Amino acid sequence: MQDSSMAMPEQGVGLAYAGIGARFVALIVDGIIIGVVSSIIGLIFGSSPGEFNAGGQVVQLLITAAYYIYLIGSSGLTLGGRLLNCKVVDANGQTPSYGTAAIRYLMSLVSAAVFLIGYIWAFFDKNKQTWHDKVANTYVVKA
Repeated sequence: MQDSSMAMPEQGVGLAYAGIGARFVALIVDGIIIGVVSSIIGLIFGSSPGEFNAGGQVVQLLITAAYYIYLIGSSGLTLGGRLLNCKVVDANGQTPSYGTAAIRYLMSLVSAAVFLIGYIWAFFDKNKQTWHDKVANTYVVKA
């Protein structure tokens, strides 16, 4: 297991942590994109907007997972991240692997499920890391 104190990318070597506000707006943009895509797919398969069905919830979860894991694992940038210049990097300042992106996404569900404490944590963390960043050993930097 890596020592996280030694693995932190250094600021000033081309990396500066992204602001909490920019990260929040990027998350909202990504949520809107995912919501629109999920709604369109739901309509294609016969779901009514606003109608709850367990199958639709599973499809939305899979779309969300695919969106974040693919984009973070391929470039470190979601569409919201591109717009707000927020990039996810690993401890070496590189684009995370797909495995790391998957771990980060799964832990983000925990970060949200516990009254958003995992997200709020970034306000108090010296490296602006959320719980899912800490578990995946990732950082959000200015792109």
